[in-house]
This record gives sequence, C-alpha cells and structure tokens, in this order.
Amino acid sequence: MALRLVSAALPEARQANRQDIVFNLLLVRARAYVRTGQVELAERDLTQIRADAEALGYVNQLAHALSGLAAIAGTERRWREAITYSKQANALAERLGNDLVLGHTLGLLCAFESQLAQSGGGSELAEEALRHGTMSVEVLSRIPPCDSLALAHSYLTELLIYRGDTEGAGAHYASAIRIAESLEMSWLRDVFVAELGEKVRQMNGTATAPPRAEANAQRDPERIGTGDPVRS
Repeated sequence: MALRLVSAALPEARQANRQDIVFNLLLVRARAYVRTGQVELAERDLTQIRADAEALGYVNQLAHALSGLAAIAGTERRWREAITYSKQANALAERLGNDLVLGHTLGLLCAFESQLAQSGGGSELAEEALRHGTMSVEVLSRIPPCDSLALAHSYLTELLIYRGDTEGAGAHYASAIRIAESLEMSWLRDVFVAELGEKVRQMNGTATAPPRAEANAQRDPERIGTGDPVRS
C-alpha cells in the first residue's frame, strides 16, 4: 500500500515544486522497498535523495539518506562503505543538533566498526567502535527511550562479547532487553535473546536471559524509526 500511495503522491508534489515532500515520499518508498526485499530500488532512491538534497541544501533529508545508505551497505557487509556513510550522516546530525539521528548514526558506526574489527580490522578499530557506541548511549539517553537506544546497547553487547568483557556485555544486554520490553517491542527483544542471549550466558556461566515478554506485547517492525539491527 505504501508504494501505491507514494506513486500517486509523487507527481503532485513535483508539480507543486514541494521538494521537501518529494524527499519525504522517496524516503518512505525506500523503507517500503527494504521491507519488501527490493534493496537495489531502495538504494537507488536513497542515492537520488542524497544527490538532490546535497545540491539543494536540504541537510536533514541528506542526513537521513546517508543513514539509510549506511544501513543498506552494512546489511550487505560492505563495512568500509557503511562506515563512510555513517560518518557523513553523523557529522550532519551533529550540525543539525538532532539527538535522535546523532545517537542513531553513532550506533551504526559502533556496529560497523565492530564488525570490521571482528573481521581482522584490528584493536584500534574496536576501540573506535567502543567509543562511538558509548557516545551513542550517552546521546540517546538524553531523549525519551527509543528503539535506537536498545539497539545501541545491543551493538555494545556484541562488541564487548568479542573483547571478552563479561560484566560490560551483561550490563548492556540487560539494558537492551529492558528498553525493548518497556517499549513493548517483544519482537526486538526476541532478536536480542536469539542473537546475544546464549553468548552472554556462556560468558557468565549462568542463565541470564530474562523471561519472555507477555504475549500481547506489540510486534510491529514498522515502529523502528531509524534503523534495523545490524548483525554478522
């Protein structure tokens, strides 16, 4: 439905010369493409937004486009490209003073640098990932709890498991679970339990996974506003 609505609205927005609406519609379409597995089309739209927003001076839309391109590159394991996009989006978000986008892009940097470090990128890259992940949590903690904060804690959990920091990994894992449950995102909590829970239990030698969320908790992926979990 989203794709049909965007296709119907785009010509009118262009005819009215409402470039801001055009950008927003293209962002909606790119997200819809990702949800339906049409990643190449999503990347095409985001690349178009990036070029036009940069030329016309639409900084906010440019930041969102770069963040989306970073997420797609990360999903396809193009780690260095993902890091480059994330740094560009991060600089724009800092310039805009948008804590949500800033915190989210810092989290992406942590995730991608962590993955590259685990692929042989070296200890310095792991240190950068830790720094960016810590900054992400600090920035996002200034605003009401959101999925991006839960994800930032999950990225730090994965990084600290790699570094062998049992206490730190356990603390960030617990925070990720707690925030996901408080947001009634049981599907996101289940992702954390499935992908990180056993690793944390093995580090601690104890059962650390909390009980399952209540059955009536919402499982709606579209509530993610700024990005999906990035995993190896």
